[in-house]
Amino acid sequence: MPDFTFPVATGGSLEDIFTDTPDSIRTFFRRGFAVLSKLSPERYGELIAVAAENLPASHLAPNVPAEIASAMGVTKPEAMALLGVATLLTSTFTQRQELPEDLIGVLQKAGILESAHIPATRAFSELVLRDRDSLTMTLERARIGVEILPSFQQLSTTTDVRLALKKGRISLAVPIIVAGLATDANKRLWFQLTKKQLEGLIAQLQDAKRDLESAEQWIATTVGEPAQHV
Repeated sequence: MPDFTFPVATGGSLEDIFTDTPDSIRTFFRRGFAVLSKLSPERYGELIAVAAENLPASHLAPNVPAEIASAMGVTKPEAMALLGVATLLTSTFTQRQELPEDLIGVLQKAGILESAHIPATRAFSELVLRDRDSLTMTLERARIGVEILPSFQQLSTTTDVRLALKKGRISLAVPIIVAGLATDANKRLWFQLTKKQLEGLIAQLQDAKRDLESAEQWIATTVGEPAQHV
């Protein structure tokens, strides 16, 4: 299943949204609700936070499913289904006005939610409702943070050694870094760096971090509230 988030439309009825859900998506969500029902309620808050952070993007960051799988003690496919359900519920109760019982009834009628999984779904939904104001602010800040340009998701690196051959013998060996940069535009850019270029990049990122910290201090003193990380 693709690592999409599942924001629920703000317009129209819940019945209209879920009635024509494709069978593959129904199966995906059923699995997610089953995994949620086995999860300790103590982990709901962590899951809701991850859902809120990722909802403004169309795709989950590449590292998120694996991190959730490790943290929750589930497989990666189970984690992806769990995150699908978490983004669905978090989106519904931060962006719409229905109550948990309204959504539960619609999901049951649509063949997406089984009776055995209702208690966990209700508890998770009520937690989202309890923290709706703060979650809505998190969503808005995350949305602003990913506007306009593609947003960084992951950087993967590996070290490679390039060999030069002369008359069938190694005459020179040069180590380089091969890096893959992923964004939420679902495109990965591959590039290579020498040691000198890598050191220059690290220095630039350190300068950028200092600039960001200065901006956070300015926001705290000018706006009167701590800057929020997105």
